[in-house]
Amino acid sequence: MPSLANASEERTDDEPSDDEWRLRWHVGDLAVHTAWTSDFGTVENLYEQYRRSETHPGTDYTIERRTTIRPGGQR
Repeated sequence: MPSLANASEERTDDEPSDDEWRLRWHVGDLAVHTAWTSDFGTVENLYEQYRRSETHPGTDYTIERRTTIRPGGQR
């Protein structure tokens, strides 16, 4: 599992979440990333595919997370 902001935090697909995820990697000095999505499974699959690929030119694969804040401070 890739390192997240809080590695001790467990996540299951059954939990409702306002979190969004994306995959970031580097090609030379250029940082590249996917679009933000609420589907963690898709990003996790890309992470595994790209990290293990011998043909993908990227390095330093990281899953990034952001939390959507609703108006009024409600999550």
